[in-house]
Amino acid sequence: MERQRLEYHRIIRAHLSTAYLLPEEKIDFVLPRFLQSLQNLVLELDRVAETESLESVSRSGHAIKGALLNLGL
Repeated sequence: MERQRLEYHRIIRAHLSTAYLLPEEKIDFVLPRFLQSLQNLVLELDRVAETESLESVSRSGHAIKGALLNLGL
């Protein structure tokens, strides 16, 4: 699992570096915040999937899609 997580980080870093020409220090600033936000969105999706309506699940999924699109992923 840790190996896969590190590979995802490497892929995202490479994307941010090549697509947006971000220097490493900017990536070091952006990436942890993005990953924390994404983790919170996924936890929220899990929560609403168990307790709320399909509309709420759809909104949660859409928020995840938006977060990924913000970084061009």
